[in-house]
Amino acid sequence: MLSEFQSTKFKHLFNLLDINDNGIIQKNDFTLLAERVAPFVNGKIDSKAYNQLVYRGMTFYNRLIKSLEPSDPSRIGMHEWVKYIDKEIIESGDQDNLAELTQLLLGFIFGLFDENHDGFLSLEEYQEIFQVLSIDDSKASLLYEKLDSNSDDRLSRYELVLAVEGFLTSDDPSELGNWIFGDYQS
Repeated sequence: MLSEFQSTKFKHLFNLLDINDNGIIQKNDFTLLAERVAPFVNGKIDSKAYNQLVYRGMTFYNRLIKSLEPSDPSRIGMHEWVKYIDKEIIESGDQDNLAELTQLLLGFIFGLFDENHDGFLSLEEYQEIFQVLSIDDSKASLLYEKLDSNSDDRLSRYELVLAVEGFLTSDDPSELGNWIFGDYQS
């Protein structure tokens, strides 16, 4: 059973993915997301870069739909999102489901924000996540530094796996991964 703390975090992530703020996650959210990301990768609407962003967003959305199996395959509601994480990740303790959702989120993050495709996120790329998702980025640099566990000035996939898994599983408010998507309390 989800704690209130965990529920708050998962609702926060849902709200970040609901780009148009209509209370559901749907394909349109990822088209809007591509429009927000495009300027960071020098892509104009309908350019090749923009189309690649839309494709990556749609791939994430389709995989999310497949994993969650919502009652309406054209939309994901908050209740379905939280219920899925509670049942398939928290209650079951299923490591395969955790790994699948973690990799889904990481593929989404790296697909959209690893601009130079080097397999790492620079501080600038990490800050773009905050800017694009309209997250208060006042603590992004500090969080980046803490997530960079080997202090090599870049976030590896492994470092982000640990953070995302912490976000998805921890009921400990001091878990660093809780802050990977900004201030979940706002």
